Formats: sequence, C-alpha cells, structure tokens
Amino acid sequence: MKRIMFILDGAADLPKDGRTSLDLAPETNPLHVFARRSICGVADTTYKSASPGTDVAICRLFGAKEGMVWGRGALEAADYGITGAPCYLRCNIAAYSDDEGLISHDGGCEGEEGRALMRAICQDEEISRILGDAGRFHVGVSYRHLLETNTPWEGWILPHDNLGARYPSAGEPFDAAFARARAILEAHPFNQEKKRKGLNMANVLWPWGGGAAPTLDSFVEKYGYKGVCVSAVPVVNGIGRLVGLDIVNVPGATGWLDTNWRGKVDAVLGSDLPFALLHIEAPDECSHNGMREGKEQAIKMGGDMLARLVEGLDAKGEDYRILFLSDHVTALKSRGHERPKIPFAIYDSRKAQKGVRFTELECAGTGVDVGGEELLGMLYE
Repeated sequence: MKRIMFILDGAADLPKDGRTSLDLAPETNPLHVFARRSICGVADTTYKSASPGTDVAICRLFGAKEGMVWGRGALEAADYGITGAPCYLRCNIAAYSDDEGLISHDGGCEGEEGRALMRAICQDEEISRILGDAGRFHVGVSYRHLLETNTPWEGWILPHDNLGARYPSAGEPFDAAFARARAILEAHPFNQEKKRKGLNMANVLWPWGGGAAPTLDSFVEKYGYKGVCVSAVPVVNGIGRLVGLDIVNVPGATGWLDTNWRGKVDAVLGSDLPFALLHIEAPDECSHNGMREGKEQAIKMGGDMLARLVEGLDAKGEDYRILFLSDHVTALKSRGHERPKIPFAIYDSRKAQKGVRFTELECAGTGVDVGGEELLGMLYE
C-alpha cells in the first residue's frame, strides 16, 4: 500500500470575519471533496519551547520531542550536504528600511535572483577578509541562504514573524560583514532596478535559526519502509535526509505560486517506494506577504495536486492512504506563524469515512485531537 503525507505549508489561518482561506475555498475543491470521505481532526504541531514553524512542525511529525535543539540553519545545511561546523544559521535576504525597520522577510527575490545576490556576497574578497576564521556564507535557494560559524549563535528574531523589527548587532566581525553585505546588495543591478521602479530593495542579510541539527529517528527503521521527499525548500529536504528519505529534486519547483506542481505530483506517482512526503510552500509564502488572493490561489493549487494524486493512484489500481494537512498556522493578518492546532484529513482508497470539509473549524468539531507526532502512526494504522 502507498502512503503519502501531503503538507500544505501554512495553509491554516486565523479567521477574518469568521472565515479563513480554507473555509472560503469552493465546495468543489478536492481538499473538501476528499476530506468529507476521510478521518478528520486537528493536531498540535507546535511546542512551547520553540517558535512555531515548519522546522518544528515537520520534525514533530517525525517524532521529535519537546525541548530539542532545532537549528533551522543546520536542517537546511543537511540538505546541501554541508556538515562539520559548530553552528549554521539561516540567512534571509530581506528588505529593510532605516525608517521602517524590517519590511519583507524575503526581499521580493525569488529563484535565481536570490542566488545571484548571495553569490555576489560569497565571492566578495572583503567579506572573506572581514570574517576570517569566524565564519563563511553559503549560497542556498531563492532568498534562503546560510551562515556557517565557529561559535554557536542563535541569530536574531524570526524575520517572517517580526516585520518592523530594527536591525540588531551581532558584534564583530559580523556587524562589519553584514554592513559590507548591505553595500553589495544595494549596488547590485537587481536592486538598482527595483530602486528605479520605486520598489523595496532586497538589501540586508538577516541571520536566524542557529544551532545544530536535531537527532531524529530513522523513518525506515521506525516504519520498515523506504520513501521519498518532494519539496522545493531546503528545510523540508534537510529533514527528509535526516530521517532517511530519498530526495527528489523536481525541475521548476520554486516554492512559490509558479511552482511545477504537476511535476512534483508526478514525481510521487513515479516513485516505486511505498512512502512519500509531498510539500508545497506557496500558501505559507503568500501568508507572509499578506497576499489573500495568492493564498486562495495556493489552496486551489493544493486541491489540484490532491486530485492529480488520487487520479494517478487510482489509475495504478493500488490501495493507498493520503494524510493531508497544514503543518502550522500562518496568519494573513499578522503575516506570521501562530500556535493554534492545524486541520488534517486521512483519506483511504479502500473505505470512505464520514468526514467534514477541510477547514480549521469543521476539523476541530470532529472531536479528534492529537499530537503531531501521532499522525504518521495513524497513517500506518
């Protein structure tokens, strides 16, 4: 039997005028259609000891316990195969104003634009001279990059949860390195063009999520099955690697609304392994950017992906179960992560259940309320 965990990152929300984007999705959205035939409920994917987010939520789904050291940077470093340093931090290329503080967690730079900006920083000899043996930068994906350091340092507050924050100090030599990075970014042709158009420049590095990678149980050893991980973002792929999943990189997978979602679904359908983790980032990114229509579009895309999964699996004639869920709440109003429990549904091709629409409120009304670490066990019941 094929088992799939399909994560719609940040799809869950706090209600506005009593409604959320999931609730506003039309009745024909496959998320609602298949949830009505599923076991539905809510799950707690946060821990009081850590900020709510994808790193904590997905680690908890794979059994991570309260009080672990999460290390977002180290999780992403695991995806790149970078190991050995005491500490890795995620470095966002962000938009910052001396008057307004932090304006955007991603600087409006997606895909190759973000990589080109970070390459300019990594190739700068003055940056290397300033940092010396204290650390080095690594090019990542889109606006998501890494700072490797020899001294454990957690970094600053989460940029996506703290718009308006002022640029802190990290002490030397990092303050000088970040100042140099800002000069490089603001002089880059990409940002000069944004300035000419009156747009906010992607002009600062914002380090956060420092630490070491958590020790996670092997998925293969725990459940006895191999599997694949299909995602566009390093933190999910890093977790996948740490639990022993095979990573499938899909051309055109961007983590945004323009992602190659068909290719991602087809990668799952094309895998002969009995488990797959399928992840889409777009609902979360739209929430962080305050894009209500974009989030609704991302949820429609999630429904289209689910329908393509079901159609492809039915065509193969094999039994399957699909757990679909939001990993955490990302609120359009705050543009940040929140702690309420998330909705989930488990669809089984062999038997229809009496479920509900895939919404925060209706899933909570079923009375099924579990910890995130219980969901994979439920998928394997």
